[in-house]
Amino acid sequence: MNQREIDIIKAVLVCLNRVAPGTLVEAIIHADAAAQLRNRNQNTPSLMEFNRALVVCDQRGWIKGIESQVAGRMKWKITDEGQLAESEL
Repeated sequence: MNQREIDIIKAVLVCLNRVAPGTLVEAIIHADAAAQLRNRNQNTPSLMEFNRALVVCDQRGWIKGIESQVAGRMKWKITDEGQLAESEL
């Protein structure tokens, strides 16, 4: 991973850790991650960069996707491993 990818992943984990043990939809996570990066004078992550960060986090077990039965949208929550990863990134 390069530094840009790490920064986006960390922003995703920070966002989800703030609402733990709750869940958030991708649009809210993306908006929050974008705000975090802008506050650090970095560019807003593209949708491709954001989706890549979600895939990496999901594959490493740092976040867990839960499909909403009513709306059919995916909601995400941080795992214990994700909380640990956030503190180490």
